[in-house]
Amino acid sequence: MNLAQLVKRLWTVYEEKGIARCRYNALDHIVTFIKDKYPMAESDISILKTIEKQQMKDAYEQTKSNNRLNGAEKQAINDIYLKSATIIQYTIKGRFMSR
Repeated sequence: MNLAQLVKRLWTVYEEKGIARCRYNALDHIVTFIKDKYPMAESDISILKTIEKQQMKDAYEQTKSNNRLNGAEKQAINDIYLKSATIIQYTIKGRFMSR
């Protein structure tokens, strides 16, 4: 699965749950960061398994002028890791399921 497909799934989840617009914006910013910093992840999200979630948060934090993540950014990164781990797990087991 590629990064664009992952984002599309997350947007669907956000829409279903009525998530605030700030999370969508945070997700967009983080995806742009991932594309720049980890370009191979754009075509294959399994690359994210090699990057610790906290490492990702720390690297993204350093790109911000105040060096701090807001709540929407923290949750968007958590969502990326949670959703990608779920998708990778089902794909590896050969039982890919849409979630």
